[in-house]
Amino acid sequence: MSMTIHSRILVAGSSGLIGSACVRTLQQFGYRHVLPPNRNELDLFSEEQVQSYFQKHR
Repeated sequence: MSMTIHSRILVAGSSGLIGSACVRTLQQFGYRHVLPPNRNELDLFSEEQVQSYFQKHR
């Protein structure tokens, strides 16, 4: 599988120093579907929330 500018990219920890830099860099390189959920939107410890988030952002 290869990544293109049309790929959906989930950035966990996007509100932190490294995560926010990753989001900015991906957007600067033209990636259009960067998904930077915060803790309120997505609890990675909840399988149900993860499945729901991915269904919504397919």
